[in-house]
Amino acid sequence: MTPTRLAAFVMGLSLLAGCRTPAARLPNRQIDDPATLPLRTAAVGVGVSPGWRPGAGASEVGYSFDLRYAFTDRLEWALPAGMTYAIFDERRADPSRSDRATLTVSTGLIGFAVGSPESGLFPLVSATVAKRLGRRWKASVGGSNVVALRVHPSAAIVRSAASLQATAALQIANRVIGWGGAAQGVDHGRGLTVETLGILPAKIRKITTTPFLGVGVRPAWWLDLAAVATLSHTDQRILGDYAVVEGDPEAGRWRSTFWSWGATLSAGLRW
Repeated sequence: MTPTRLAAFVMGLSLLAGCRTPAARLPNRQIDDPATLPLRTAAVGVGVSPGWRPGAGASEVGYSFDLRYAFTDRLEWALPAGMTYAIFDERRADPSRSDRATLTVSTGLIGFAVGSPESGLFPLVSATVAKRLGRRWKASVGGSNVVALRVHPSAAIVRSAASLQATAALQIANRVIGWGGAAQGVDHGRGLTVETLGILPAKIRKITTTPFLGVGVRPAWWLDLAAVATLSHTDQRILGDYAVVEGDPEAGRWRSTFWSWGATLSAGLRW
């Protein structure tokens, strides 16, 4: 989507939001939030994430943007093609409709590089289970998986990435929440290259472990501010198919490990 079309889309959604009934307000305590946005509520978020890799002396800055809209109290849409549905929702702000725990499932499209620097859009599926522990604590576990296939004239490449994340959140004070946890992602790639002797495999495996700490502040029901710090360790192993062709199984095998750290500052608006 071009910037012009994106701006027109956001303006159209804003006009639509202006014609609807007022959105329900979120509670002051973030830990009491429902799993999805309240009915007919729209939200936009922006973030900036500087990162640094000490071993390589490399730094980078990432940017994020998200737009969400709730069609019902349990169904939420996210730009460009993501949907989240709350099968169970522990709504402390509305005890009459509260479940004993929270279970959400999500699906959407994610940019994913397969066999080349260019990324394509491929389906992503995820699920999260959460449970309140008293008035101030909440624990959650979630997982996601994406599988991509790209066929070239001389090769077919399959790549999959699965992740698992565990988080504990603490309501520090009214309108202030902290959270921490860890995530682990496993990225597998397999290429089948057509040669005169047959089809030869190439394997890639990358495991990334990331502990994180964050704090969020809600100055008003329509505004959230957050800061997150991360520390990542990556272990990557590659076996190139060219090594098999040359007759030396170890020539294309290599392993690299590195640490990196980063921080994310984000802001979200709701109306």
